[in-house]
Amino acid sequence: MQQSNKPRVKESRSRRRAVAKSATAGAPLDALFASQGSGRRAVAKNAVSHGQRDLIICLALLALIVAVYWPVYRFDFLNYDDAEYVSDNVRVQMGLTAGNLGWAFRTFFFENWHPLTWLSYMLDYQLFRLNPGAFHLVNVFFHALNTVLVFWVFKRMTGTPWPSAFVAGVFAVHPLHIESVAWIAERKDVLSSFFAMLTLWAYVRYVERPRVWPYFLALLFFALGLMAKPMLVTLPFLLLLLDFWPLGRHRLAPPESGLSSSPSSTRNTPQPTLHLLVEKAPFFLLTILSSIVTFVAQGGARVSTSRLGIGDRTGNALMSYVRYVGKTIWPDNLAVFYPHPGAWPAWQVAMAALLLAAATLLAISGVRKRPYLGVGWLWYLGTLVPVIGLVQVGEQAMADRYMYFPMIGLLIMLAWGAVDIGCRFRLNRSALILSGSSILLACLVVSCFQVRVWSNSLTLFEHALAVTSDTEGVQNSSRDPQTGHRSKDNLPAAVGVAHNSLGDALLSQGKTNEALAHFLAALEIDGEDPLALGNIGNLLLGQGKLDEALAKYQKGLQSSPKNPELNHNAGLCLAKLGRSSEAIPYYTAALQSRTEYADAYLNLGNALLGLGRFEAAMTNYHAVLRLKPNFGPAHFNLGNALTQLGRHKEAAAQYVESLRLQPENAEAHSNLAIGLAEEGNNREAITHLREALRLKPGVAQFHFQLASALAAANKSQDAVAQYEEALRLKPEFVLALNNLAWMLATDEDSNIRNGPEAVRCAQRACELTGYKQAFLMGTLAAAFAEASQFRDAVSTGQKAADIATAAGQKEVAATNQKLLEIYKNGKPYHENRHP
Repeated sequence: MQQSNKPRVKESRSRRRAVAKSATAGAPLDALFASQGSGRRAVAKNAVSHGQRDLIICLALLALIVAVYWPVYRFDFLNYDDAEYVSDNVRVQMGLTAGNLGWAFRTFFFENWHPLTWLSYMLDYQLFRLNPGAFHLVNVFFHALNTVLVFWVFKRMTGTPWPSAFVAGVFAVHPLHIESVAWIAERKDVLSSFFAMLTLWAYVRYVERPRVWPYFLALLFFALGLMAKPMLVTLPFLLLLLDFWPLGRHRLAPPESGLSSSPSSTRNTPQPTLHLLVEKAPFFLLTILSSIVTFVAQGGARVSTSRLGIGDRTGNALMSYVRYVGKTIWPDNLAVFYPHPGAWPAWQVAMAALLLAAATLLAISGVRKRPYLGVGWLWYLGTLVPVIGLVQVGEQAMADRYMYFPMIGLLIMLAWGAVDIGCRFRLNRSALILSGSSILLACLVVSCFQVRVWSNSLTLFEHALAVTSDTEGVQNSSRDPQTGHRSKDNLPAAVGVAHNSLGDALLSQGKTNEALAHFLAALEIDGEDPLALGNIGNLLLGQGKLDEALAKYQKGLQSSPKNPELNHNAGLCLAKLGRSSEAIPYYTAALQSRTEYADAYLNLGNALLGLGRFEAAMTNYHAVLRLKPNFGPAHFNLGNALTQLGRHKEAAAQYVESLRLQPENAEAHSNLAIGLAEEGNNREAITHLREALRLKPGVAQFHFQLASALAAANKSQDAVAQYEEALRLKPEFVLALNNLAWMLATDEDSNIRNGPEAVRCAQRACELTGYKQAFLMGTLAAAFAEASQFRDAVSTGQKAADIATAAGQKEVAATNQKLLEIYKNGKPYHENRHP
């Protein structure tokens, strides 16, 4: 018995050594980190610690994100897209309303259809108003959710937490992701990726236990992701890749030991290819619908094939694929834009094509033994297709933000490749820990510096020019022999955008000369750059050089005739030059290009108001208030139009609303007082006029209006003082001269009357108007009578009656005829009621 048992004991030990060897060679990273133990107690201990381990990993990932992105709460809005999306967007600043909900789904504003992104901005505004730090922190919040989801989804699919943690860690802090997280306008990246990861989560739940609800949940999350950013259109293809690995629902061959298998792949039953395709049919349908909508939405932003041919686009796509990999490995010279070179050198394109072909061949050829390589590589290639430039939108050659979701594919290759190498070569786990930690630390350090570049427009575009001007071939681009400008074919507008944006940032700080230098640099690149011409026009407009500013705007419109800002600003110049009728077509053109341009509606209304087209002006003011209900200037100007139409009660309501929004608007106080006086409410009129003078004590018109209100309230002494102050500020103020002369000549209080002074004031008013105004001549006649110059009073009164009769002013003529009888009797006229 003893002899027969010994061989079995020896055989058992041998078998154990073989199993241990196999496990060490082919097991995932967890096997390398597994603590030694035996029996059921070790298994139970591991089972209990898995939840704690995962929690610690998630907390560590969040700590990495905080370490990089904590400064963003102090970051500002950028002058590059943030204004269009948030800070100047009237729709966003109306918050979440039923009307805005419909608008978000209907609009193609800014050449995109992403209603969910619009709604997220509206919610942020409703919660935080225009607090840029809060908008930034929401981006970071979604990035943190995405990071945790990346870890959780890959751990669930593969059963290997440490490679999943590495992928999530690099995803959390890689410098290429800073653009998507630290730029408010790129909310669509983090938001769409959030729903993409939720789609994968729901799909994994469906695969684990096929039921209706997780399938439709995955479909719903996919639809929401497309409504945040349509770049996710390739996600159905990605699901097919995951079916192959790590889910194991479609296999080219029986699974081998090691990394080609995973817990999911071993427990999922392979499905026929047709079944997997039919299963994805609803996802592909959403992809087709989203692609159609996006193609229509981006019609105005697409670059025509005549300007950038298919060959050039293909060459740039090949180069971009290689450059993205390069910047993932070595994230140096990152910028907010990378200028499109037009045509890359043929040898560079050929090398890029060879590298991509070789990488693809290697990944596909080893798909049976190392499926993660094929899946990761095709993930990277496929998810970049919508933004790789075959359909060119905008001037950029590539963009860091486009790598937010595609980078996961490269990280899959790196993480599971490292595990595979570690297992095959029996590397010490310390080596793997050190390598992974070094990569994370390097990304962390670079990102901590790179994130600060995004703190404001000035730092962002100074950095952009510093890292792109030379590296992208700007200095070597050819010049036009006639104009001296660099050729647009060799140096597109992207570099000019940086100069313009940097100049705009400098201008906002009052650094006019520095700003102008950058605007001129943009014009040196492209002499017809509408953005640069518009910026120089804005600078000239601010300096009051209206004719020069108008010339810049009109030149810019030659190359960009539908540009709403150029049209609006050209109209503004013409209006300030007193050419309101010429300004109207420009305002109209601006509104045709941007139907929700509140400033254009406002200034069009002002031009129409100045031309006496009051009803048309009111229509435009109402349009402003639909977009910006709490916009004080629109209420004020609407009140002016209503006043001109004699609708004083309605006008008063608009002035009251204007003052609620702008309590320091002296003109609104004054105009409200006019309406109140028309209604006989002199007491309130006086109150508002005194407030107007408190705000602007040097305005002669306000003193005149207060004097008139005081006179109507029988406060003659105060009225005379206000007329005199108005004349001190404006000596040739005809109406003030006339009204003061009338009071000095006709007031019932003898202490007020002063015949000689009345004559002096009335004569001056008549001199200024050429003795052609009947009511002024009538005042002079009353002044002569008070000064006992009755012969002059009669002759002047007769002239006043004759002028009024000739002008068809029957009431004025009749009044002067009655006063003539008094003067002929040698008596002055005194009254109890003042004009």
